[in-house]
Amino acid sequence: MLALRRLRRWWGRPRRRRAGSGGWRVVAGCLALGALAACGQPQAYGPPAPSRVGYERLQQAYAVWQLLDRARDATARLQSWRELDPETGSSWDYAVPNRTHYRFFAMDGRFHEGYESDETDCWLRDDGRWDHRPIGRRPPVAAALADDLFGGAVRIVAEDVTDLNGEAVQVVRFSQRAGDRRWSTLAQDREVRVWLAVDDALPRRLEVATPSFAAPERTSVRVLSNFDEPLDVDSPCS
Repeated sequence: MLALRRLRRWWGRPRRRRAGSGGWRVVAGCLALGALAACGQPQAYGPPAPSRVGYERLQQAYAVWQLLDRARDATARLQSWRELDPETGSSWDYAVPNRTHYRFFAMDGRFHEGYESDETDCWLRDDGRWDHRPIGRRPPVAAALADDLFGGAVRIVAEDVTDLNGEAVQVVRFSQRAGDRRWSTLAQDREVRVWLAVDDALPRRLEVATPSFAAPERTSVRVLSNFDEPLDVDSPCS
């Protein structure tokens, strides 16, 4: 019993420590962990702060999607426009609902001019006279262009903002997979590069590569202009 009482008294005594010994142990531990500034402060738990780089990329992707949506809506509302192939000089004038005046050079070098309106194709013969034949009704030209150009866009990449004929344009590249659309059917996968005006989001230039720009089998270029201007689309055969 005496030994037990002595043990209890000894255990209840305050133990002496060398001054600063515990503090130095804490400092040494902080140095070992590389977190001296955080020692003595409550630790914060939870997910890490979002990456600024990742946030900026997300914002950029969202802005590009918004621009494509604006471009599709603006294109579908067009009343008229002109498309030009800068390599051959061929051109197509379009006006709603489904009128077209085409002037193009065929693969054999022959020049062709004609009009498509409603269900009639009217073309200029070699003897200078106009001839015509019935064709199937065409879809609304503006809606068809918007659907064919922007429908089913995947793997969208914003390339750069540049100047095209004095206008600020955003260059966007994306892929389109073969398949049915509302107005047209893509026979093969293809990649599209489009120059969209920052101001009105209308396409100013198109480059289409089938199947891709990396390994193209066929490429085409179109320059778009004369938006909503009066154009010669009235068929002489009507």
